[in-house]
Amino acid sequence: MIQDTMTYRVYLRNPQQQVSNKTSTDDPAAALAAFRTLVDRTDLDGTDILAVLNKDGQQVAHHFFKLLPDGTPADPSKWWRGKVDQVQIK
Repeated sequence: MIQDTMTYRVYLRNPQQQVSNKTSTDDPAAALAAFRTLVDRTDLDGTDILAVLNKDGQQVAHHFFKLLPDGTPADPSKWWRGKVDQVQIK
């Protein structure tokens, strides 16, 4: 059977691999909106939590909330706040 729809999953994951705030959808626009909502959560800044966007089980984007002591992202390549529109989801 050929799968003609993609399944997008968006969630938060902590260092113990526990998942919360999970969204599952076949709509890429809804997946990006859910990812943006998580990425924009400033209450998570400085934590080891990450926001995950997967398509059919494959990583599309991870946002690491961890910050350096000066307040800059610990991994700028995985800092999506303000640029979720650049995520290549399709």
